[in-house]
Amino acid sequence: MALTSLSPGPQFQLSFRDLPFRATRCWSTMPGHIMTDGASAEARDVATRFYERFQARDGAGMAALYSDAATFSDPAFPDLKGEQVGRMWRMLTSRGRDLELTFEPPVAEGPWQRVAWTARYTFSATGKKVVNHVVGRLRIEGGRIVEHRDEFDFAAWAAQAFGLVGRLLGGAGFFQRFVQGKGAKALADYTK
Repeated sequence: MALTSLSPGPQFQLSFRDLPFRATRCWSTMPGHIMTDGASAEARDVATRFYERFQARDGAGMAALYSDAATFSDPAFPDLKGEQVGRMWRMLTSRGRDLELTFEPPVAEGPWQRVAWTARYTFSATGKKVVNHVVGRLRIEGGRIVEHRDEFDFAAWAAQAFGLVGRLLGGAGFFQRFVQGKGAKALADYTK
């Protein structure tokens, strides 16, 4: 405990460091949710392993870290569930032969692990080079990813991936839906 003397006589001030567990900053839809160091450390470890496997282009290893009922969303794949999530990563890592990935250490935000990462690769559909800056948020329970949300600037990505067409149309909703449709078809056709 820390002693302070803002008024006559000693006062006791309790800080989170004095508690028998360490609380992390709460960012949750569940009021009063506090994550202890043990849970946070496990979640951080899972998030780190996920991105290390991503760096190694190990789609199967990435898929193994998801729960069976996991959900995933990003601007290109907005609503994946269950087995689709792992299949997407297997597809993307198998096609990303020149993929280079860097990531920052995970940061706990309540029940989420936030990871800033950058992917450099050749977009297979057009042969154009892409540098995509992404913020991933992973909710991890029981050592498995149960929810994963990636956010990136779709218009900036489209400009790189599609060249002039992407620069002209990347900010249009219909073009994003077109890309989402192509991604959904590619994922449905992918069988590995």
